[in-house]
Amino acid sequence: MKLAQLKLENFRQYHGRQRLDFARDNQKNVTVIHGINGAGKTSLFLAINWCLYGKSVDNVKVIDNVGELMS
Repeated sequence: MKLAQLKLENFRQYHGRQRLDFARDNQKNVTVIHGINGAGKTSLFLAINWCLYGKSVDNVKVIDNVGELMS
């Protein structure tokens, strides 16, 4: 499945109506979502999960072990 667009309305820090358009290049099979801390990457994941499965995953634990993975 490839997401083309996601519409959010008052979901976590996405206030009001928001529309996110994803790249539609058929030659590429990966979408990378990146941004600074607090930009809404996890909220975006939670919104997609809620749309697909109809349940909240508010108990997601963030584990910061990048330093361990890089060494």
